[in-house]
Amino acid sequence: MRIVLIVLLAGLIAPVAVAQDAWHVARTQEGRPDLQGVWVTEFVTRTERTKEATTLEVSPEEARRIADAIVARSQANPVSDPDNALYGYDQLAKVGGVFRSSLIVDPADGKIPYSVAGRVVADRFDRLESYGFANPEERPPYERCTSGLGAAPIRTLTIFIPTQIVQTPDHVVLWTEDVQGARIIPMGAASGATIPRFEGHGSGQWDGDTLVVETTNFRTDDTARPDSGPPIVLRQTTRIIERFTRTAHGTLLYQYTVDDPELYTMPWRAEFEFRLADPGAVYEYACHEANHSMTSMLQAGLLGRQPKHPAE
Repeated sequence: MRIVLIVLLAGLIAPVAVAQDAWHVARTQEGRPDLQGVWVTEFVTRTERTKEATTLEVSPEEARRIADAIVARSQANPVSDPDNALYGYDQLAKVGGVFRSSLIVDPADGKIPYSVAGRVVADRFDRLESYGFANPEERPPYERCTSGLGAAPIRTLTIFIPTQIVQTPDHVVLWTEDVQGARIIPMGAASGATIPRFEGHGSGQWDGDTLVVETTNFRTDDTARPDSGPPIVLRQTTRIIERFTRTAHGTLLYQYTVDDPELYTMPWRAEFEFRLADPGAVYEYACHEANHSMTSMLQAGLLGRQPKHPAE
C-alpha cells in the first residue's frame, strides 16, 4: 500500500515539476530570443530610493507601507503635473518576484551619484521645471515632442505608456507611445553617423540571450532627461548601455547603465521588469495634435508683460 501511495504522489508531483521547467524563450527564425510584443510597467517605484526605505529589496509588508506613502504624497498636492499623477497604480515594482524600493541597484544607497558638474546641470533643470521656461527657447525637447521616455535609458511614469518591440535580422525597433515615435537600433557595428540626435546613436549585439544596446552621441541641447525623480543628465559623449532579457513569457527584464565620468562619480545601474500587455496593441495617444499649450503659454507671457493702463 505504501509503495502504491509513493507512486501516486510521484505521478502528481512530476507534472508540476515539468510545468515549472516547461517555459523556454521563443526564438526568431534566426535563432535569437523573440522580444517582440507590447510591454508596459505598472508600478509606483521611483528611480531613486524613497525616504521610507533603507534597502533595495523589501518585504510585502514594507512594500505596502512604502507604496502607500508614495501615493499619499502624490495626492497631497492639489495642483500637479498630469504626467506625474498616479493613475490607479499602487504597488512597488518587482524584479524576480521580490519588491524593490528603487529602480537603481548600484550604488547601494539607491541615489543618482551626481558629480559637482552633474549636480549643476540637474539643479538647473529642476529650477526651470519649477520656476522657469519663461522663453520658448527654454522649453525642453520632451515638451517639443522631439525626445520621449523611449530614448535611452527608457524611463517610467505611473501611467499606461506601452512600448512595442519589433525585430528583424538587422534591426530592433522600439515604439514607445510617448511622442518620440520609433527608435531604430541597428544590429552589429555602429553606423558611424556623426550628427548628434536626441535619441543618440545606438547599436545592438547579442550577449547570449540578452540584447545589449550601447548608445552615445546625444544632442548637446538635450542635457537632462525627465524621470520619476531627479533628472538623468547627459552630454554628447555620455554612454548608456541597455540590456533586454526575456525571463518568462510575460516578463522582460530591462537593465541600464549610465556612464559619464564628468557628470557622475561612478557608472550607475538601474533595472525593472516590463509586463507583456494583453491584448498587445498600441493605440496612438495623439497628445501633440491640437496641442495649444505652447501657443497659450506664449500668449499669456505677452499679456503678462504688457504695461498696465492707469486706473480711470
